[in-house]
Amino acid sequence: MEKKDNLSLYREIFLKKTHYTARDGKQVYIPVVYHEKMLKIVQLICSNRINISDLLCNMLEEHFRTHGEELKALNEEALLKNMEL
Repeated sequence: MEKKDNLSLYREIFLKKTHYTARDGKQVYIPVVYHEKMLKIVQLICSNRINISDLLCNMLEEHFRTHGEELKALNEEALLKNMEL
């Protein structure tokens, strides 16, 4: 049961359409090994209902949500360090 819940949560977080389109964004380099994995997710698991931009946006959103407190603390630490200079 827990595995199914984890799969449902994964789909809900990462495998959804976003309001962003690839042509509206900036270009970034994605290493081939990650691009191939993302392409398999988009093509096989999602049947092309989402694109790589959607998947990447969802991954980034979750990363910033999950690690927001750490990033905030690191940012404050960097600001304080720069004030000392």
